[in-house]
Amino acid sequence: MKVLLVVILVLFGSGLMILGNHGLALSVEGNLGQFSKLYVEWVDQVYNNSQVLTGHAIELDWLPG
Repeated sequence: MKVLLVVILVLFGSGLMILGNHGLALSVEGNLGQFSKLYVEWVDQVYNNSQVLTGHAIELDWLPG
């Protein structure tokens, strides 16, 4: 339950950051589509970065020499 709450808070907070950084008001026509596009791009970038990070972590030598 705590993990779900953290995930919801992160997604909500990231949405607020996107709205604030781009000066979007969802009450204005057309901004919802722009927000959706920006949010999907952000999620895609997080996914790509996590793949790169995991790939680099796998390549490291974790055993003592």
